[in-house]
Amino acid sequence: AMDGDMRLAAMMLSTPSMGEVVQDQGRSGGKADPLALDKAVKLARGAILASNSAHIENLYDTTKTPANENYKVTPDQVGRRALHNKLLGYLGEMEDSRAINSAKSQFDNANNMTERVAALSVLSGINSANTAEAKDAFDTFYNKYKGDQNVIDSWLRLQAGIESPDALEHVKKLMDHEAFDIKNPNKVRALLGAFMGNTKAFHAEDGSGYAFMADQIIRLNTINPRMGAGLIRPFLQWNKYTEPHATQMRGQIERILQTPDLALGIKEF
Repeated sequence: AMDGDMRLAAMMLSTPSMGEVVQDQGRSGGKADPLALDKAVKLARGAILASNSAHIENLYDTTKTPANENYKVTPDQVGRRALHNKLLGYLGEMEDSRAINSAKSQFDNANNMTERVAALSVLSGINSANTAEAKDAFDTFYNKYKGDQNVIDSWLRLQAGIESPDALEHVKKLMDHEAFDIKNPNKVRALLGAFMGNTKAFHAEDGSGYAFMADQIIRLNTINPRMGAGLIRPFLQWNKYTEPHATQMRGQIERILQTPDLALGIKEF
């Protein structure tokens, strides 16, 4: 990878998103079980790591920011950062002290936002962000950048993406946080949009994730119907999923459509 296009190497190490996998299942005539597919993707990443752990660790060390490098948006630097961050993501799959220390060190020493956010993302995925390092990093990031709303959107996105049994309750609490404003489209996209990308939480078998998001779409009907229309789109894929997800998602669509004075933008979907 060091002798070629590092950005291309990073892309080749990427695993498909849930949306891509669902679409692929649909094209082949099958129905998607989101929780099983999420587990399959994680197993695939684990297998890649298990077969290449030494190489991944060595390449991660090799692609660290060179001493005295001035941050620039050049193909070489963009490629190096992309590959470096992708490799850290794989190391994070280990969820051990090496992974935690590597991510925290990158977070603390990064001279650019790309690598700092990537490190925080990896920390958020280790032990459901319940490590001292993750908590410290999240607090440090917020306190340092709370005056920059665009950067705080990243903080909200990562918080909403934390996979844990209480992920839904965590997002509900974040809706009362000073960083969130349901009247601000960017905040809604950052927090609620990211929650919908949290497969285990949004697609929870008890349907709680669907019910929560339907509540927010109904709430947005009187605040920002356009945002509500954007958030309803994942529900419209209901017929691509296995049970009980399909019936649960369709049921929430029907509940949304029963909302009094439902905005045309939401209703048209």
